[in-house]
Parts: sequence; C-alpha cells; structure tokens
Amino acid sequence: MQKAGATFVAKRIADYVMAPPKPRDDEEVEAESDLDLDGQMIEDDDGQPLGLANRLDQIAVYVVGSRRANHQATLQQCLDDPNSRVFFQHQDGRLVGLIYVPDPSQSRPSGDAIRADEI
Repeated sequence: MQKAGATFVAKRIADYVMAPPKPRDDEEVEAESDLDLDGQMIEDDDGQPLGLANRLDQIAVYVVGSRRANHQATLQQCLDDPNSRVFFQHQDGRLVGLIYVPDPSQSRPSGDAIRADEI
C-alpha cells in the first residue's frame, strides 16, 4: 500500500513537472515565477486531499538510459511501469539520491547502429 501511495504521489508530481508549458502572458509569468509545491496541499484526481508536499532539496533524481534517450520520457516510463526498479543512494546514513531503472525487457538493446532490415 505504501509503494502504491508513493508511486501515485511521485507520478502526480512528475506529471506536473514534465507537463509542456502553456502559452502565457507576461503577468501570469511573473505571478507564477515563484511557483513551488512546497507546503501545498496535494489532491488526488477526485479532489480528495492527500497531504502537504515537502520539497527535498538534498535528494537527486537519476534515470538510467542512453545519452540520446528522452530522459523525461524514460522517467515517466519508470513511474508507470510496476516492473521498473528504484535504487536508493545513501551517504553517511542519509538518502541522497533516487535512481530509476526501466524494466530491461521493455527497452531496446543499446547500440549506435541498426540494420536496414530492422527499420
């Protein structure tokens, strides 16, 4: 149950962070330049409150993939796929990083070249 709740909150925040920007006028840009979820109430899709968001500045988020991959899409794939893995990086007993690894059976083998008959 805790993993499902954490996955839901992480997916909700990732959806918010990775959403394409909407066209805005100058006043909206100034008003939202300080937009931060820290301390804000997070609600589910039905509008039910889940709790307050707390920003963790000292935790890095990594996603495993090739250099040319769309890293945001890979992160979204990891959040959506229950077979993806999350590793926790610790330093001096503190959590300092989350490393998301996509399910290897869902990814293409890495390589810089493909054969003509694979197209």
